Amino acid sequence: MDERLFKIMGRHLKYDEEEQTLFKDRSENREILEKIASIKSMEIVAEIVSAKGCNTGHEIGQKFYFDGAGNLIAEKLPKKTCIFLLGSLSAHIFAIHELVYAGINPADIKLRFPRIGCADVGVENCGWGKVIVETSVITT
Repeated sequence: MDERLFKIMGRHLKYDEEEQTLFKDRSENREILEKIASIKSMEIVAEIVSAKGCNTGHEIGQKFYFDGAGNLIAEKLPKKTCIFLLGSLSAHIFAIHELVYAGINPADIKLRFPRIGCADVGVENCGWGKVIVETSVITT
């Protein structure tokens, strides 16, 4: 592996010398950085497939886009976005990363559990509403 990648990441993450050493000495970080090209070539999409009683007004068909690293792409967002829905998506994005680190391209497989919902439990369970999204991965 090219050691320059560690230096680039250290500068990007604004590590001091001690943090840089800790980062470089962790073998898992080497494995992750070896997969960085796969991560950079992905886009993660979460599309609303069910929405009822959403205080934010989310509707079926709205999409949320994340780059491969899991960063929300702001210019592709709906006008308003519910933090409780976005928070739920972190588990899926983490799982997608784990697939990549294991050498599996998530765009090439059918996710067994592609759907996740917002934190609200719906009016029938003493909440207000419920939004369900389905995540997928696109290789760019």
